[in-house]
Amino acid sequence: MSLHDAFDLSPLIQAAHHDLGAPVTGETRWVCVGERELSALTTSDRDLIRVVTGERLPESGDGDLAVSFFVLQIAADRLVGALRDGDDVPITYVEDVYTAYEENPSGTPLCGELLDLSLAYLAGRELALLGPDLS
Repeated sequence: MSLHDAFDLSPLIQAAHHDLGAPVTGETRWVCVGERELSALTTSDRDLIRVVTGERLPESGDGDLAVSFFVLQIAADRLVGALRDGDDVPITYVEDVYTAYEENPSGTPLCGELLDLSLAYLAGRELALLGPDLS
């Protein structure tokens, strides 16, 4: 995957970097979105987001909500990018998003602790799906 597969947040990340005066991390809550932008998130996405960032997204609501760039990346990819099929977020998606922004000096929606927590959560979910008999 490249930024051609994922929705490219680089212009927003660059604007946030300029505004904040520091590189953006996935936890940066700089972007306000409405119900429309969050509507495509699945229950599985919301679980992942809650575990990784601590954000509890309402199922519906009025007005804008400040969300992290991590949330925005997943929401954008549900609407127009690499996650349009509605399946659970795979480990490869997280790895590919990290790689796609790795060289961006303005920041990334996924780095450090967010990357570690995402991979751990998704690996645990995959192991749970295998069941108790791993032999």
